[in-house]
Amino acid sequence: MARRRRSYGKGKDPVLVFVNNCIAEGQKRERAEKKARAADAKRRARESERERARLAREAERERARQAREAERSRIQAEREAERQRKAQEKLDAKTNAISVRLESDMKKMGLYPGRDFLAKTAKEAVKLSVTAASAKKYFIADDEDAVALACAEEFLRSKKIIRHKNWDEYDALLAFVAGYRPQQDAAQDQKYIELETKIDELNQAYEAEMKRQAERNTLINQLLKSKTMFSDEIEEFAEIIEAKDWDKSDCEKSAEYKQRIQNKANYVAEVKAQIRTIKLAVAT
Repeated sequence: MARRRRSYGKGKDPVLVFVNNCIAEGQKRERAEKKARAADAKRRARESERERARLAREAERERARQAREAERSRIQAEREAERQRKAQEKLDAKTNAISVRLESDMKKMGLYPGRDFLAKTAKEAVKLSVTAASAKKYFIADDEDAVALACAEEFLRSKKIIRHKNWDEYDALLAFVAGYRPQQDAAQDQKYIELETKIDELNQAYEAEMKRQAERNTLINQLLKSKTMFSDEIEEFAEIIEAKDWDKSDCEKSAEYKQRIQNKANYVAEVKAQIRTIKLAVAT
């Protein structure tokens, strides 16, 4: 219960009045401090709320700014993509027009209009601002022999005719197609068929050779890993089988293979026998 100050009247105990007044003053100060603390807490709460609201407004403004920026970027990207699309369409239209005209002109000349040649030439024509009507004169007429050779090579590729080495038969077929008109009909000629057959045989022989070589390499790697031959004998064996052009089966059936395997096996057996002898001697 809160105390009140009392006056020092007549008939009152001054000590009790003093004590009462001290207590009353203390309670008054405590109430004032409590009130001040409460007011300060309310002030801080209001300031905190204002700061929170300010930060929220700033965050919302930043989100809105970012959204506007993202929208501007999106619109700009769409416009750029549309610009590039239209530019590409325009370029494709030019390239296609040149390619179509060039294909027609080449067919009239009896040349094989391969896709690679048409695409490359049309692209170059657009780059140099050469029109479809002028493409033939600009790229073919003045260098028809070289173009015919390039077309012949692409024609052979379209027929899956390739070479892995400098074969005379391939050069002969290439020259034959280059001089044939129309080039697309060359495959029906008997000379073409004969040369194609020879090249096919050469390709088959080459692929078989590569297969044998791969088998030899695999076998040598296995021997190095398993150590069933001495290292120096593996090197000798590799030279022998390479010179004889053996496949894996030929290698493993050969006396050269069996003898070298036996050499290593005999050596290992001898070493093991010596170790057993030493162990027996130590044990006794």
